[in-house]
Amino acid sequence: MNLFISYALRILSKDLLVSVPSMDVRTAGAGGRSLAFVAEMTGALRVGPESAGAVPGPACSNQGGIKPTVTDAFAALGHLPPALFGGSFRPDISAAYQSIEENIVKPMGLDSVVEAAEGIIRITLE
Repeated sequence: MNLFISYALRILSKDLLVSVPSMDVRTAGAGGRSLAFVAEMTGALRVGPESAGAVPGPACSNQGGIKPTVTDAFAALGHLPPALFGGSFRPDISAAYQSIEENIVKPMGLDSVVEAAEGIIRITLE
């Protein structure tokens, strides 16, 4: 991982110039609805920045989503409880598996959904 740390002595915050030592932090992240996909040009597994959004959402949400998300990877690995939000959401584990298998495992020639789901989580946590 390449790391570059930038320090500043002056920061402009809401039209106020603050003169204190500070670190310039820029982040990029992926959340539960970030889409996992195989990059066309490289054939590499990627996660985000595209999102499934609230609708259709992850495949496991039973709202019409068919593309795999980070949430689907967690569901496929058994990291989600059988019911969430007071029982109003029950993840469809088989839909998560199917989505990952069709969109990640087969195109990449991987051995299993578990291998693909672990890859999705690993990329998300980088």
